[in-house]
Amino acid sequence: MDKVTKGTTKKKLVIPTEVMERSGFQKGAPVDILTLTDAVVILKNGMTTMELLNAVDQMKDLSVALLTALAENCDPCGDCGGTEDGSCPYLDHLSGTEVPAEVLQEAGIPAGAKLCAWANPDSGIVNVAQAGYRYDLADVPVWELEILTCMGVCLEDLAELLMSEDQVHV
Repeated sequence: MDKVTKGTTKKKLVIPTEVMERSGFQKGAPVDILTLTDAVVILKNGMTTMELLNAVDQMKDLSVALLTALAENCDPCGDCGGTEDGSCPYLDHLSGTEVPAEVLQEAGIPAGAKLCAWANPDSGIVNVAQAGYRYDLADVPVWELEILTCMGVCLEDLAELLMSEDQVHV
């Protein structure tokens, strides 16, 4: 798997012929362009079984490489006071208390906004406010969390990377 970084203009992206040929594309042959969130995939139009299997295998390799790049930006799990059943205590952050939509609306918090909560132990009141971030562990597909956990990634570090939105892949 080769990586070629290419600039774009406001109107187009030109993929060099030698890049397409290295991937087995014929000059002038039609292609299928699949738009994904934060990615674009170009496939041959009309693939044989083996071509399709090769593409699937290479995309699996790409997925592993991307997850590894993400894992390299996190510290290893330090077993930070795990629970009796051995689960990560940071996964508790995935289950939150529901706040009724009308209460959020009354507070001026948009529906679907991330929330944070803190308690006042003296009064017994729990305060809820709109969080200052867009993403957290709840936005990560479960299968990816399971893989990253198996890779030994500290989920607290992962959560901090999500909330900061710092660039982790170049």
